[in-house]
Amino acid sequence: MGKPDSPTGVAAELQRLKPLQWTRTDAQRVLALWRASGRPLETFAHEHGLVPQRLRRWRQLLTDERAPAPLRLVPAVVVADLPRPLAPARSPVVVHAARACTVEVAEPAQVSPEWVAALVLALGTAP
Repeated sequence: MGKPDSPTGVAAELQRLKPLQWTRTDAQRVLALWRASGRPLETFAHEHGLVPQRLRRWRQLLTDERAPAPLRLVPAVVVADLPRPLAPARSPVVVHAARACTVEVAEPAQVSPEWVAALVLALGTAP
């Protein structure tokens, strides 16, 4: 058999993976071969006698499994009262951080930038 990434190797590998039911490992391998080919999914499927919908469905199933874990609350401790501002805040502050974390501070004058940074950091590293 040729090398797995050569055209002959891909064909041989796909012939081996043509049973009616694929295992998760089979599907991962076929999807890896498709991605490595650089070809559009439809084209790759037709060139190798596969049904494009099968590849799309396995891609969806395997991608859904890798979705990030749901967010959860983390414990917080208030260590000191913050002084009240002399004037009300003009508008809320919204911080968009990594991992789709968004923090909105309704009254920014009542919290320090360091506190907001620590909160965003804690949310970004929470499992």
